[in-house]
Amino acid sequence: MTGSFVLVHLSGPREKFWGLLELSDASGVTVRGLAVEGFEEWLREIAREGSPTFSPATVFFPLHRVERISMDETVGEAVSLADRFRRQIGKDPRAFLAQEMPED
Repeated sequence: MTGSFVLVHLSGPREKFWGLLELSDASGVTVRGLAVEGFEEWLREIAREGSPTFSPATVFFPLHRVERISMDETVGEAVSLADRFRRQIGKDPRAFLAQEMPED
C-alpha cells in the first residue's frame, strides 16, 4: 500500500485525510496530502492559477486516531479523488503532492 492514494479516517477529532501513504507501522501512518474538506478548494486553485496558495503536508497520525484506511479507488460511478484530479487538471496528482511544486 505504500505509495498508494489513500483515505485515512480519523477520530479525536473526526476527520478524513487524503494523500499518498508514505509509511505505515505499529505506531501509526504517515501520509503526504491534505484534509478532504480542503480538496475541492485545492483543486479549484490549481485549475485557476496552476499552483495553489497552500501546499499539501506530510503528516503522522498515531494509530490510536486511525479508524480505518481505505484505498482511493474509482469503483463504478464513485470516482476517486485522484481520478477527479486527473480528469480536471489533466496531470497526475503525485506531482502536486511532491515537496517541490511542478514547473509549467
